[in-house]
Amino acid sequence: MEASSDSSAPARPLEYSDLSKIPYLTAVIKESMRLWPVGGAGVGRVADRDVDVGGFLVKKGTEVAIPMFCLHRAPWAWTDAEKFDPGRWLEEEGGGGGGKEGGKAAADATATVTLTTSPSKASPSSSHLPPQPLRLNPAAYLPFSSGPRDCLGRRFGMMELGTMLATLCSRFEFEFDESGLNEGGLAGLEAREVSKFTLSFDGGLWLRATPR
Repeated sequence: MEASSDSSAPARPLEYSDLSKIPYLTAVIKESMRLWPVGGAGVGRVADRDVDVGGFLVKKGTEVAIPMFCLHRAPWAWTDAEKFDPGRWLEEEGGGGGGKEGGKAAADATATVTLTTSPSKASPSSSHLPPQPLRLNPAAYLPFSSGPRDCLGRRFGMMELGTMLATLCSRFEFEFDESGLNEGGLAGLEAREVSKFTLSFDGGLWLRATPR
């Protein structure tokens, strides 16, 4: 992806204004963080009062873990939850494209994606209804955590990712190296996932880079 509005023009250094012109790259970043969140193990919170969560009583003082990896792949929250589909962020107007993460597009629930409604106990047939487009529930997408203690660097992080990937992709072609540790393709890679404080792959992720 060259930082140029004219594909016939020579490539030039990426500028800040270019980030709003690469909505698909932004969608790829968001979808990657949905399936493979950096803090996959999640975050912890302490209940400051007794609260009912889905019929379960969480007493004041209880430590609660929020597993982002599981939440981001929950079938009740996402259509084709296990599928890598950047298009889900572009299906609706305002779907988070254009590099406008900055605390608005996803984290503050202004992005629109296709989610599935949870079946209603009062309406058994509702589970057979087709998925309905819904506003993104911020509780279903937490790559930067949420609330007053969320990541202070989320805006910078999205800008940094967009700048780095757009620059690299304009200079190199990347492909998955299926030899050595990467043998077995995506399934083999996921089998080497290591979730500690951050999500990583045992032995790393190997790519082949070919200069354009």
